[in-house]
Amino acid sequence: MLFRSTDPTSRNRLVMTTESFGHLLYWFGPLDLKQPDEFLDRIANTVRKDWFHGDIDSATANSRLATAAKSSFLVRCSRKTAATEPFTLSRKTKEGIICHQRIAYSPSSATFSIVIKYKSKEKKDKLLQGKPHGSLDDFIRLIKPKLHLDKACKGSDFQSLFVSTQVLEGYM
Repeated sequence: MLFRSTDPTSRNRLVMTTESFGHLLYWFGPLDLKQPDEFLDRIANTVRKDWFHGDIDSATANSRLATAAKSSFLVRCSRKTAATEPFTLSRKTKEGIICHQRIAYSPSSATFSIVIKYKSKEKKDKLLQGKPHGSLDDFIRLIKPKLHLDKACKGSDFQSLFVSTQVLEGYM
């Protein structure tokens, strides 16, 4: 999302492109300029979750889940379908299969949803829908028992931001 500027006068500062800002709005918007703290709170509350891995691709998600326990999961941002499906649930099923499912968001009803598609024709696809105006965290809590999401996959780059470190002077 943030990139080192290639402009020699920028002194190697981090910059955000308009495309990246647009994705940020799809993922965490809307941004109400009268109450910008709500937007920032949505971002902060989401990145604090141990299951949130941010803007990673499916190959990185697969790599992280490959060594994770069965029923592990992570949520990542989706760039390709950010406007309608801003997030992707990547999980390792209780059978040990890694799968990825888009999490849709409807601005009109302010709800998150996910469709569970079955390969077998005996089972109908299942729609899991969150409560109106619920957060992504609320939605994940709702679907966890239904999809057997037992453990957050380790490896989120954000977690180090929220760990307090204690520095001891000298040697022990």
